[in-house]
Amino acid sequence: MNENEWIELIEVHRDRLLSLAREASEAIMLIRADDQELGVTLKGDQSPVTRADIAAHNIIVAGLEEITPEILIVSEEDESRHKDRVSAAAYWLVDPLDGTKEFINGYDDFTVNMGLVLRDPEGVGYTRFGVVGFPARRLYYSGGIGLGAYRHTYTRGQWSSEPISVSPPQTPLRVVTSRSHLSQETLDYVDSLGVPVQLIKAGSASKFCMIAEGRADLYPRLSPINEWDIAAGHAVLEGAGGQVETDHGFISYGQRVSLRLMSLIARSQTLKP
Repeated sequence: MNENEWIELIEVHRDRLLSLAREASEAIMLIRADDQELGVTLKGDQSPVTRADIAAHNIIVAGLEEITPEILIVSEEDESRHKDRVSAAAYWLVDPLDGTKEFINGYDDFTVNMGLVLRDPEGVGYTRFGVVGFPARRLYYSGGIGLGAYRHTYTRGQWSSEPISVSPPQTPLRVVTSRSHLSQETLDYVDSLGVPVQLIKAGSASKFCMIAEGRADLYPRLSPINEWDIAAGHAVLEGAGGQVETDHGFISYGQRVSLRLMSLIARSQTLKP
């Protein structure tokens, strides 16, 4: 498919993809309401997983298989497909419940993430479109380069959408950091900026959306993170005029079997490095 065909595919299915994120979000919130039955267990890497992660995974995978049956689905909760993305021309990167620790601990900034990754003729994988849902807030974001970025709400069976964009950096600089994975290296980086800083702690892909709608300026993540954690938020932020990089430059998805990235910096495009 060429670029125009991809844009048409996304536009045709945008509302269905948003509704899929909403369906997964509602399942998560039903399980959260029954807080005695979260079913928390630990995976091999010692990260937690709950009944809500699995329920959202099942809903999203079934929905994507129906909406875009030709596109590979790579979800955090299905390791069997992780390596297949290395040779795929297109695939969905899904984190059914990003911010499981926030979910367990009663915060509201956990998200549902679906990011579409495409591979260009040179083999570079880039995030083309993303949907980020906030189950506890009944709020959704979507976007990508050439598609803009939007904040969505669902009322009386209809989606309403509002365009969003990054804002010029503020003083003090609004730096959003991970609540659960804030490293000393990140704090040292913030100190090295040499400007007044307002430090904001948040969870999951919410940090990308905060920059995308002009509520933050910079998100440094200088500790390891997985591709499925960032693909959807990355796309939304780029659609809003921002950018995401590693210390080696742009992020290329699906280059190796491991999904682990060692660091990233997300920023408003108007913010100089």
